[in-house]
Amino acid sequence: MSCATFNKKKRKVQMSSSFTRLFHVWKNSSLKQRLLFGLVFLAVIYKIFKKIYKKKEKKLSRKRKCILITGCDSGFGRAVALELDKLGYTVIATCLEEKNVLSLLNRDNNKESLSKNSYAYVMDVTKKEQIETVKSKVVSEVLKKKVLWAIINNAGVNITHNFEVMSNDIYFDVCLDVLLKGPLYVTKTFLPLFYGRRYISHPSNSFFSSLFPCSCGGRIVNISSCSANFPAPQMTGYSVFKKALSFWTHCLRMELSPLFHIWCSVVEPGGFQTALLANGQTWDASIQRSCPKDIAQAYNLSQQLSIIQTGF
Repeated sequence: MSCATFNKKKRKVQMSSSFTRLFHVWKNSSLKQRLLFGLVFLAVIYKIFKKIYKKKEKKLSRKRKCILITGCDSGFGRAVALELDKLGYTVIATCLEEKNVLSLLNRDNNKESLSKNSYAYVMDVTKKEQIETVKSKVVSEVLKKKVLWAIINNAGVNITHNFEVMSNDIYFDVCLDVLLKGPLYVTKTFLPLFYGRRYISHPSNSFFSSLFPCSCGGRIVNISSCSANFPAPQMTGYSVFKKALSFWTHCLRMELSPLFHIWCSVVEPGGFQTALLANGQTWDASIQRSCPKDIAQAYNLSQQLSIIQTGF
């Protein structure tokens, strides 16, 4: 008998004796001890499968990861774009106005401009043709050697007033389109380009895929608001759509994470002194000027202060 065969048989005998001893311990133990043993056994099995499953995650360098950010004209969007660019990611910043795109691409101003590794485009989140145009540019100019890793839906508008006071055009064509339809349009358009959609695919009935969801396929981050959780007067044009955005994010995560490992998160910040407040004051004045006289009298708009005017 060869040495290898002898060692193999020896290992089998040792394993058999180990299982025999475990069986006798199990047989002679009390119910509580059996339950404890079972829980420890399940925990060990869980850790083993989790470690095996995590090995499927492919690590990418920051330079290869592209992050699309909407609403980079000012405020959160611009600050996040500049910070991620400094960290080495490829930022795809989109702005509503062309002058803000030019300022981001102005290499002379190092503090307030993007590096040569990043890009900036004009994109109105309410216009499908502009979103499609940016998508085609991203495919042809950016994604040849890189991958779309994340979307940050940040573009917003701050319109707060009584529901009846706001015209249908403002409520449906501005509030609804910018705060809710915009993120949906952008996400739907760029989702097929995500790393997880292109390179990671798991069967929908995969047990371990649903048991160990991870974010190795990318991320979608939606900027909502803390006002989504606190109903208040004059917030029907803002809080309602922010709440819908938050709920949509949670549902989308349950769809994408098990299949493509794309993790969806929602951020609900409080009040900050950004250009969005000045934008709200402009809209507030416009709403009051265009409001019919009978409605203005009913709500006593001449003396009523909006939430923006009170500094909420």
